[in-house]
Amino acid sequence: MNPIEQFEISPLKELGRIGAYHSIFTNSAAYMFLCVAILVGVTLFAMRGNSLVPGRLQSALEAVYEFIADTVRQSA
Repeated sequence: MNPIEQFEISPLKELGRIGAYHSIFTNSAAYMFLCVAILVGVTLFAMRGNSLVPGRLQSALEAVYEFIADTVRQSA
């Protein structure tokens, strides 16, 4: 098996057409939704206790957020 094949984007479901454009849900979009759902779940779990001083998990999530925000700012 070619190791590059794991990065191949394949359609999972066609969502419809808008004019001449096809709207297709791909495996890449599915993994993005999965990652966002996991991040939202972990964030809600970390923020369940309202306290003035953030815990370790909340501090780690803030560091991840800052990393992503800085990456987006630098690429824009």
